[in-house]
Amino acid sequence: MYSKYREFTISVKLLLAGALFILVPVRGTCQANLELYFSKLKQLRFEDAREIAGTERDTALRAALIGHADLLLHAGQKESRYFESSAMDSISVGTRSTLSVVKLLNKGYYSLFYDQRKGDAYKNFYQAYQNAIPLNEPALIRACIFAMLRYYGFEIAQNSDFYEPYLDQLERFKEDQYDELWIAIYKTIFLSKA
Repeated sequence: MYSKYREFTISVKLLLAGALFILVPVRGTCQANLELYFSKLKQLRFEDAREIAGTERDTALRAALIGHADLLLHAGQKESRYFESSAMDSISVGTRSTLSVVKLLNKGYYSLFYDQRKGDAYKNFYQAYQNAIPLNEPALIRACIFAMLRYYGFEIAQNSDFYEPYLDQLERFKEDQYDELWIAIYKTIFLSKA
């Protein structure tokens, strides 16, 4: 009985979320949805981000966004087999789209959380960042910057300043108090490594 109530509640939330996005003017490919989605992620409101992703009309992008939220929610604390499909999604070489950026981020996070060497994490995050810049979608660019900073945060043993350009860019792209909080957190992490 409880599970049917929960299913009904989630369905109503998704319906209401979908109705709200009809009223929001959308620039480009679901840019308003992306801004809200990534905003919820940086607030660590993963279930809200999943609900927003569930309203995406493009089924491939919807799956990638939901997988992205799940990867960040579990951050290596759930068996890797649950996320292998996100990490194995193929990306056409030279494709610069929102979908390719999210898929590259997913591959990078999978490597960061589940691969001992983590070298592919950097490669995928950097490629996602390079693909996001020409799309000129601040939410995607910020998501890539957060990914790079998280990568450098994981590489505690390294005492380098390679993270600084990304931290500087996040300061330029900051839009709210959550960005300021994350900047302070990353500054603390990197200063503690010095």
